[in-house]
Amino acid sequence: MSKFRFALFAMALVMVVGSQSVVWQALDGFGLTGSEDAGIATGAASDGAMSAAAQSTPSVPAPPAAGPVAGPERIRVFRSDVAVDDTGAINVVETIQVVARGDQIRRGIYRVIPLTRTMGLGRVRADFDLLSVEQDGTAAPHQLTIENGQAEIRIGSADRFLEPGIYTYRLAYRMTKQVGFFDTYDEIYWNATGDEWAFPIEQAHAVVTLPDNAKVVSTSVYTGGFGDSGHGATVSTGAGQATFTTTGPLPPKAGMTVAVAFPKGIVPEPSALTRLLGDPLTAIVSVVGALATLLYFLYAWNRVGRDPPLGPIYPIYRPTIPPHAMRYLDRMGYDTKCLVAALLDLAVKGHVAFSEGADDKSLTLTRVGPGRAEPSPGEAKVLAKLFADVGDTVHLSKFDSVVLAKANTTLSSFLSGRFLRKHFDQNLGWWIAGFAIAAVTWIASDLTGPDPVAGAGYRLFAFAAIVGLFVAGTLALRSWWLVFRRNWTSLPPALLFSFLSLVALVFALGASVLLIGNAGLIAGLALVVAAAIPPIFFRLMERPTSAGIEAIREIEGTRLYLTVAEADRMKFANAPDRPFEHFEALLPYAVALGVETAWTSQFAHLVAAGTMVAPVWYHGSHGGMWTPAALSSVSDGIGSGISRTVNQGVASIRSASSGSSGSFGGGFSGGGGGGGGGGGW
Repeated sequence: MSKFRFALFAMALVMVVGSQSVVWQALDGFGLTGSEDAGIATGAASDGAMSAAAQSTPSVPAPPAAGPVAGPERIRVFRSDVAVDDTGAINVVETIQVVARGDQIRRGIYRVIPLTRTMGLGRVRADFDLLSVEQDGTAAPHQLTIENGQAEIRIGSADRFLEPGIYTYRLAYRMTKQVGFFDTYDEIYWNATGDEWAFPIEQAHAVVTLPDNAKVVSTSVYTGGFGDSGHGATVSTGAGQATFTTTGPLPPKAGMTVAVAFPKGIVPEPSALTRLLGDPLTAIVSVVGALATLLYFLYAWNRVGRDPPLGPIYPIYRPTIPPHAMRYLDRMGYDTKCLVAALLDLAVKGHVAFSEGADDKSLTLTRVGPGRAEPSPGEAKVLAKLFADVGDTVHLSKFDSVVLAKANTTLSSFLSGRFLRKHFDQNLGWWIAGFAIAAVTWIASDLTGPDPVAGAGYRLFAFAAIVGLFVAGTLALRSWWLVFRRNWTSLPPALLFSFLSLVALVFALGASVLLIGNAGLIAGLALVVAAAIPPIFFRLMERPTSAGIEAIREIEGTRLYLTVAEADRMKFANAPDRPFEHFEALLPYAVALGVETAWTSQFAHLVAAGTMVAPVWYHGSHGGMWTPAALSSVSDGIGSGISRTVNQGVASIRSASSGSSGSFGGGFSGGGGGGGGGGGW
């Protein structure tokens, strides 16, 4: 090599060596070197309880002078030091070193820490005490806000902007209720960084220190987004301590969760009563609210809902209430058998006639004349609705099902308007006040619970499911009771409400588990009771008016007369003879009250005498001589045919109006306490 070339080589070597620091500084500015992850300066501990964990923190170079910073905003190092004391509380020191460029981090950073977590079947809310907040080793201005089950610490001043650069923040706080208790061990399960940060975390450290150098039984670590079970971290253990370090960067919305198990007895375990109660305030509010709801409804029922005494009941031979209205009042509600009773009464009065087909399945209703007696107002409306557009004949089949369904709706509206308010006081205002007490109980329980925001969802779902269960269950029991009374038209709604009750039961059980998990066992059970009381008392709060009492006396008197045996009938004063006309006139009432079998069986003497002839309003396969069984079967057939046709009509109407068819073990990242996230402001 010539001297000239050697001189050039030497000069280049000197220039390269001399500029080494400049090159590395440039690389560091772009985040291409790893020298900045050597450690984090701890600063002085603000509380003696923190020192055991915090003093082991390695040092970090002092932040460089403010100036241009290359690369995106990020967290360079996140270190969480968790010291468990012998009361079960934890003292936490978080050291967060960030790169600020003025994009999101303009005045400082904010940190959000959840205060609620799931433990076992329940959720608990921790007490939170912020001890100190520092920026670059000195006390920093900050604002603490605790609401909706989380603490937010906003660090910085609204009127002071940061220069681009590297800043180190240090937060010290104390939390309770973070130790999980199991059969063979206890555990700290901690979201060391949180998985809701807006920035990536280049490196994360977590150090968990146990009291009295307790033995570390086992450890686990999870990295990634919420629910992930990655293991991108190393673990080392020592006397009473476990250290966790990520092996790669964590992207935004990703974090590190650590778990450390230690022997039982190190931390005092809460009593079974404490676990049973859950949050004491929530339990007290829920129990008091449930008792208040029950006591209110008992008072209201005794005050305005208790039925007055009926007094003595006497047999009624000639009822004044139309049969369809009698059924409506007897059931305190409408069903299709009200229409059956109205049509039978119209037939007996000579306005319509029934014709049975040869197959015993088809049935035709024909308008035959002005009749021997005037129809009642409700029957007149049915008569007008039935034959308004189809002439004098209605086929009880799918072809005229809509016509029959409209007549059914007309009669239902008439009865509701004419008889409901006049004969029964629903005491709706009293009931609404009790329902409001139950609702306030649920709201107050939520507001005093561990997580009002999440708890609101649980409670709304549970409240609706429980109320739906009792409503569907009540309707199902009522329908089955009618079926057992030989009201076969109630079988379809009984099956439907039974199915809905089963569905509601599944949802109610699931909702109750969620509710108990969120509020505690005692509070959850009290809330279930509070939700169940209003639907139970809804019908109990109904009370007959003076007119209703008179109607009930007439209904019971008519039922008494229709069901007594012949020998007992002779004991009645002024009891009328029972010719066929008398039987025929009261047959609609027997059908309305569900005692047609008992009524027809009393006319066996007419059958034996050969005088039991078929009524002129019915033409079918039973011939001219009728037995009581035949008459009962005909009334059942008419009732089932009308009910089936009405149901088909209702379905057709709904379809047309809608325009479419239709009918009703393991851990994971973010699974522990603490965590949350943050960002810049």
